[in-house]
Amino acid sequence: MSARKLLQLMIRTDRGSMTVWSKSEVASALDAYRAEVLRESADEIERQQAIEEAEERDRFGFLDHESEICRGAVRDKAEWLRRLADGEKSSREADATSDFFHPGRAYAARRHADLRFECLALSAGPDTGERKAIGWRYGPPHNGVRPHRLAALGADDWACCDWTETTNSATTRKDGAP
Repeated sequence: MSARKLLQLMIRTDRGSMTVWSKSEVASALDAYRAEVLRESADEIERQQAIEEAEERDRFGFLDHESEICRGAVRDKAEWLRRLADGEKSSREADATSDFFHPGRAYAARRHADLRFECLALSAGPDTGERKAIGWRYGPPHNGVRPHRLAALGADDWACCDWTETTNSATTRKDGAP
């Protein structure tokens, strides 16, 4: 049972004239609380990222390339949390059709049975403006471990492999794949 269902059961709405809140009032209050928690989470991950970046600048005098990528991924994740708070459907609820990768989501290639990709951020090439998805590309398992590398995939990669989102499917991280 979800926390929402449990709370709805705990807040009685079936007591006739003794009912304090209607079902719609309870649902609305729970939605408002969820949105508040999502916004607080977005603010907190951005705050933590800013602290880590300040520490790295103090220690080394600059941010390295990986930190720049992480900043983009954290920013994208915070924006995604705020969109959820504003009522956008999660990937689980949304239509499964898409025209490109989305940060915070994992994918499996339909044309290449053991290829996986976990999208961390989106970027555009400085010269061409080509949209790139930056994340972890996982190859076929070898001795129980799935090799992986940081990759930037473009529109050709999206079209070639016929990707399908696996973010919410039951997976294990033991073999290193999303």
